[in-house]
Amino acid sequence: MHSHQVIDGTHLCFSDRCGTTARVAAQHRRQTATGPQDPKGRYAMDDVTIRPAAGRTTKPAPAASFTGTVLQDSLATPEAPSRTSATLVTFTPGARTNWHHHKTRQVLVATHGTGMVQVKGKPPRWLRAGDVAVVPPGIVHWHGAIAGQLFAHISFVETDGPDNTTWLEPVEEAEYRSVAVAPEG
Repeated sequence: MHSHQVIDGTHLCFSDRCGTTARVAAQHRRQTATGPQDPKGRYAMDDVTIRPAAGRTTKPAPAASFTGTVLQDSLATPEAPSRTSATLVTFTPGARTNWHHHKTRQVLVATHGTGMVQVKGKPPRWLRAGDVAVVPPGIVHWHGAIAGQLFAHISFVETDGPDNTTWLEPVEEAEYRSVAVAPEG
């Protein structure tokens, strides 16, 4: 297929048959996709900031608030006027949060594996890649991986100051084992 496009008044061909023009078009696509880097190594393009994955630091989650090995990557921190933070959280098999609640709602977007979220006094709900859980403010809950599988989600929380999350006791091991088996299907 021989494809042509006009970009900024320049006729470009997106076919190897056009030689130099195709190379210019490829360079334009790369430049448009990344833009110039700022001093922090981020890409800014039309007021959009792209933070490359290679620039993030993965940190262990605080052991006082989690059971098992849990890793966190901060994706976005609140920058006025926004109050939203986003964190990629990866749970090793059997890892989970303590019981906790937030002053504002929490949105969990499952990205890998099978995990669960459980509200105190209710049965657990399964989370698979692509599922979204919305936890209202003040609801005591926990979330994490099922036994035998990695699980990852992105947590979105609107912060209401530094103490937005109240951490409670760990989920009892017997309670976790009774519910953390892979769902059928």
